[in-house]
Formats: sequence, C-alpha cells, structure tokens
Amino acid sequence: MAVLSLGHRISGVLLVLSMPLLAYLFDRSLADAEGYAGVLALLQGGGARVVLILLVWVFAHHLLAGIRFLLIDIDAGVGLRSARASAWAVLAGGVLAMFCAAPVSAMNRRAQGLRAWLWQRLSAVYLLAYLVFAAVSLAALRPDSYAVWRAWMSDPLVGLATALFFGALLLHAWVGMRDVIIDYAGALSVRLALLALTGLGLTGTGLWVLQTLYSLHSG
Repeated sequence: MAVLSLGHRISGVLLVLSMPLLAYLFDRSLADAEGYAGVLALLQGGGARVVLILLVWVFAHHLLAGIRFLLIDIDAGVGLRSARASAWAVLAGGVLAMFCAAPVSAMNRRAQGLRAWLWQRLSAVYLLAYLVFAAVSLAALRPDSYAVWRAWMSDPLVGLATALFFGALLLHAWVGMRDVIIDYAGALSVRLALLALTGLGLTGTGLWVLQTLYSLHSG
C-alpha cells in the first residue's frame, strides 16, 4: 500500500522536526522545580493538548507501520490479502491511539543500504523497548513532583538507558531522513544542503540532550 509507505515517511519527518522541542522540554523539566512546573503547565494547556494528540497519532502511525515493515522483512504477512489487512490495521491503530490519547490529555539502497537498513531496524527495536520500560516505570512511580522525576532520571541505569534512547532516536531519524532526501531531492546540491542541515540539526539536538544528562549526573 503506497499510501502507507508515504505516510510512514511523512510521519517520520514530522517526528524529526519535533525533536528539538522534545529536547527543550526534557532540558527544562530537569533544570529545576520551576522548570518542571512550567513544562507541566505548558503540556496541560489547550493548544499543547491538541499538538500532543496529533503527535501521538503521528508516532503511533510511524510505530505501527514500522512494526508492519519489520514483519514483512521476515516474510510474515507478505500475501496480498494479509498486506492489505495489516495496512488498514496500521491506519486504524493510529487513529485509535489518537482517540485514546485525547482523554488522557484532557530505505534500502544496495551500496550502503543493508547497513543502514540494519541500524534503522535495531534502533527501532531499542526505541520500542525503552518506551515500554519508561511507560511501566513511570506508571508505577507516578512522578507528580520535580523531586521524584529528577530522582528517577538521576539513577545511573536510567540515565544510561535514556542516553542510548536518544542516540538510537537520532540514528533512526538520520537514516530515515537521509532516505527521504535522497528519494525526493533531485538536484545534488539540494541533496547535500538538506543532508548537511539535517546532520547539523540532529547533532545539535544530541549535544543538547547530552549536556542535560551530564548536568543532571554531575550536579
């Protein structure tokens, strides 16, 4: 289903564009109690809730489509009927996730493709594993104060897992954006410019997150 493949790429681009905002909110939430309260207040605003609901839909679509492609890679559900059914399931799952979030908020190139394909799949698996771990841990911990949130993030193992999460996220974003740029940017000069801007943006985001984590564990 070509629409699903295109949606997977578009949702990936939107998630990459949201990464600086994620880094900013992460940094502010760990800066001090006032910053933590400010982030909570921002996320509870009406406009932010709408944005978050849309981001949940974008993320859910990208995640479910990625899982579908992983299954297809191992020849699971490659038949026409199965492929169509799984494509519709991905589309429905993204919409369902968006509606579930509303109450709560109330590449493959032969030359270098195999290595890039492998890194993208491995990073996706780790991202999913971390998100499950974080969701379960935070659901049990219920960090309703800055002190609890900072204490959890200050745990060395959590800090290492979080650093690896952002590293995997940046790697996954780079491989996906590189494929999109190579596929859709015709002129070589435009490709190189977009690749350079993407690389600089992701590098800057990564350094920002590392500085936040370093300040947390060295302070």
